[in-house]
Amino acid sequence: MSVYMLYNIQRMRIGLIGIGLIVGMSVGGSLYADSRIHAETLDNGLRTYILADPNAAVASVRVVVKAGALHESPWEGSGISHYLEHVVAGGTTHHRTEAVYGQVIDGLGGAFNAYTTDDHTAYYIDTQPERVADAIQIISEWVFDCSFDAPAVTRERGVIQQEMQRAWANPSRLLYRYAQENFYTGTVAEYPVLGRRGRFDALQPADLRAYYQQHYVPNNMIVLVGGAVDVAAVKAKIQSTFGKQAYGAGISRSKPVLQPVIMPRESVVEGPTTSEHVSIRFPAVDLSHADAYALDLLAYVLGNGRQSILHQALVVDQGVANSVTVRSVTPVEAPGYFEIQLSVDPAVRQAAVQAVYDTLNTRTLKRAAIRRAKKQKLAEDAQLSQALPDRLDRIAQSHLATGGPGFYAYYARQFDAITAADLRRVLDHYIQKGRPITTRLTPPNSGVEPMPQADYKQTTLNNGVNVFVQPNADDPAVRVVFRLLHGSVSEAPGAGALASQVFGLGNNRLQQRAQSVGARVGLSVGYDESVIELTSSPEDIHELIRHVHDALYDPAIGSDDVAVEQRLLLDRIRKRRDHWAHDAFAQVRADFFKGHPYAIPLEGDETSVSALTPAAIRSVYRSLQQAPLVISVSGDCDAKRVHHQMHTLFGSVAKQPPRPSRTIAPKVMQNSHSKTLKQPVAAVVLAVDAVTMRDTMAHVDWQMLDTVLAGMQYPGGRLHPLLRGQELVYVVHGIPRFYQDHGVFYIYALTSPDSVNAVKNQLVNTLELLKTAGLDPNERSRAKAQMQYAYQQAHDPPSARVHQVARYQLWGLPLDTHQQQLSRLATVEDSDIQAMAHDAFRAWQLYLFLPE
Repeated sequence: MSVYMLYNIQRMRIGLIGIGLIVGMSVGGSLYADSRIHAETLDNGLRTYILADPNAAVASVRVVVKAGALHESPWEGSGISHYLEHVVAGGTTHHRTEAVYGQVIDGLGGAFNAYTTDDHTAYYIDTQPERVADAIQIISEWVFDCSFDAPAVTRERGVIQQEMQRAWANPSRLLYRYAQENFYTGTVAEYPVLGRRGRFDALQPADLRAYYQQHYVPNNMIVLVGGAVDVAAVKAKIQSTFGKQAYGAGISRSKPVLQPVIMPRESVVEGPTTSEHVSIRFPAVDLSHADAYALDLLAYVLGNGRQSILHQALVVDQGVANSVTVRSVTPVEAPGYFEIQLSVDPAVRQAAVQAVYDTLNTRTLKRAAIRRAKKQKLAEDAQLSQALPDRLDRIAQSHLATGGPGFYAYYARQFDAITAADLRRVLDHYIQKGRPITTRLTPPNSGVEPMPQADYKQTTLNNGVNVFVQPNADDPAVRVVFRLLHGSVSEAPGAGALASQVFGLGNNRLQQRAQSVGARVGLSVGYDESVIELTSSPEDIHELIRHVHDALYDPAIGSDDVAVEQRLLLDRIRKRRDHWAHDAFAQVRADFFKGHPYAIPLEGDETSVSALTPAAIRSVYRSLQQAPLVISVSGDCDAKRVHHQMHTLFGSVAKQPPRPSRTIAPKVMQNSHSKTLKQPVAAVVLAVDAVTMRDTMAHVDWQMLDTVLAGMQYPGGRLHPLLRGQELVYVVHGIPRFYQDHGVFYIYALTSPDSVNAVKNQLVNTLELLKTAGLDPNERSRAKAQMQYAYQQAHDPPSARVHQVARYQLWGLPLDTHQQQLSRLATVEDSDIQAMAHDAFRAWQLYLFLPE
């Protein structure tokens, strides 16, 4: 059951959940000074509670380990507490196998489970009173003598990875996760109990053992037994099992400290939801603060039930929300917060949030509403004090909060004296004068938003150079991008790379001047396109633009500068084989693009670079001077002055037409090529022909295929969970590359030598399955959501759009290509993706890399 049982079933019934007490719920009760509770601390530090209830029909044994997501150093954020719970609960020990435990527990009634929170992990068995000793024996073996059976450790890793996928497909879980990250940012409390996937995947069996040995010690545990039991016999059994374990070393605990909230902040995340879910949190108090009680009661008055103030105002009267939930969370081990959650139609979200503040500012806290809230709390407490498992849970939660069993009854007694004035005071202090931390979970962008009106100005200089300027006085910097349709394909191998390194050196002093004023400038030469990018403050930009012109059109290239940079480039080339990816892809390109300049690394090789002279570098600059040029400028600039300067500096040199495309030699596909790597790793690379740079609508199809197979921007899709779940690869990813003459789509997997064939077979089988069986349910919508986010990122910050439009102009593409691609994305169906896979993967090249 793990963390989901806790979240979905017990979250509102157990007081201390996650990082502490949700004080808006379940307090009070008859446990305060309950004579039926027998409490004892053993010599080894173990705390025990026995609840003797002769009327109970069942018995229950619970063990709480004070180890949760807050205590995972040095594996913070990995979810190691939860992973360990999966391995320990029901798992093989040095005494019995997992299968034997299953048979024995079936004989006890079969009711056992475990869960993990932010501050503890719990294991329990519910059984008949006469079988309590067996239950105590079993759990003691689990928590002290786990054998970490290797197949089970591997299996549970995969189970948790699936658990993560289900959890983050649940809107309420997803909102809670991101609200925690937003509120507790920069502290250990920001991590989900499940852990973050990358950190979880990095955990090793040795880490589990170390964490187990550190935290699973008797002085870090609570044992609770309840039912119609013989107290003396239970004590004796606990002593003979838990009591014989040695006292453990001290475990340091520190309370997360929030950064001061000096201004409101908001985080927006897209997720699997049709409504928009909003969490508005205000920093509040922890459990020890006197205001915890008034804040708790205020949460009930504002948002508990259909008659609450915010439900009536937002759901009933104004109709701007579908639901409203309010709670006060006052943890023991972390700072607290007061939270208002809304479920709304995205179109009225702003109105709903404004209605919250308007209601809080105008509605009075009536005595009748306060009396009703107090009665609600007492009624809920009575309901939660009946079942034996609930009562044991409350004892455990009370001990975690205060060190004793009676906190709930004490807590409930504090509400009677709270007045309307107390509620108005905490409302004013913590909420109305607070600084909200808002988290929004929004539906994926399912439609195509209209293209905004151009906020840039385009002009064409006398020589055909296009200049795009997008002024923005709020941008503290100016960014200038010079794009030239000329690359290394037309130069001697390595000449473009060396020209990039010496750009702005020598007498021109561009690099020196840029560094002196904190600006950034550089030239990069690709296969088909070269880019000079300059970022500077507004007061320095025009001087630096002049330096860029001089460095390109009147380069002062000294032989000493060339010699130094040549030596550095040769060093990079020699180290190419030190990195498996550089080495592998250089070999793949050499074979895949054989006979074409795309086969040559951008840096060239030792022979070609050693032969370069200053004259060869000047030749590169002459070619760049005559290449088609598009300039884009964004930021705090004077558009008129920019256009005048560009006309003066870049408007006179005649431009040559783009080079003609070159054909790629036909390949014999469906071959496997054996290659070697210098590094002690192995890799599998699959390569297929793709489309050219100018076939932009087909880019969408290839990117969709990439996303379905391997994730858009982070390893994912089908292949990552499949191959990582079987522990076959370290990483698997897809890379589409579109060039002027040709395109290529790679899928690469970093693996171990003994897994190469298995990875190859799984990869091929996955491609064939996609071709024949098509997509799984919701696979297309998930891929679309990733792609839509990536396309949105292309316009973030908004100033990025003018530079993207300039690139479209350089390649002769429609300026609304971005919008056309979004329109294409919106119409992609499952059948389109399957057909694309069928066409794309008719044949391929496979490269199998093993260590030398």
